[in-house]
Amino acid sequence: MSCHKLYYYSVVIRAHLNWKRNKKKRNEKNRKKKKILNIRGNLNWKGNKKKRNKKNRKKKEKLNIRGHFNWKRNKKKRNKKNRKKK
Repeated sequence: MSCHKLYYYSVVIRAHLNWKRNKKKRNEKNRKKKKILNIRGNLNWKGNKKKRNKKNRKKKEKLNIRGHFNWKRNKKKRNKKNRKKK
């Protein structure tokens, strides 16, 4: 093998090893970033879930009140009908 080829291979192999080592570091960094983002995303999701639940609870309460009044009104109508039948 000529001197030039040996030099070329040593440079290429060294470059490849450096690239591999840097790749590991990059992956670690990205993994940490992802974890942080996931936690942050999870908290946002949780916060939004609480807000959604609050809104839905209020809606349900309103609907329940409305439903209760409807039920009362219908009950009165039913009673009237039943009285007329007798």
